[in-house]
Amino acid sequence: MYLLQDVFNLLPGLQQHDTHKAFITETNDSMLTMYLAGMSRSIIALHNLISNKIDLRQEEQKLAEKIIGGTEEVKKEKKEAKAKDKEEPKSK
Repeated sequence: MYLLQDVFNLLPGLQQHDTHKAFITETNDSMLTMYLAGMSRSIIALHNLISNKIDLRQEEQKLAEKIIGGTEEVKKEKKEAKAKDKEEPKSK
C-alpha cells in the first residue's frame, strides 16, 4: 500500500497551470502528427489507385487495338489464301 502511495506522490501535479498546459500541448502535437500521417497515407493510396486505373485503361486499349488489328490481319490472310486457292485450280 505504501508503494502505491509513493507512485502517486511521484506523479506530477496537474493543478499547476504550466504542467497542465505542457501536457495539453504534447497531446495536441501527437494528435496532429497522427492526423497528418493518416492524411498522407490516404493521399498516397488514392494516387496509387488512380495510377493503377490509368495503367489498366491503357493496357486495355492496347489489347483492344491488338485484337482489332489482329482480326484485320487474319481477314487479309484469309483473302490471300482464298485468292491463292482460286489461282491454283486454274493453273492445273
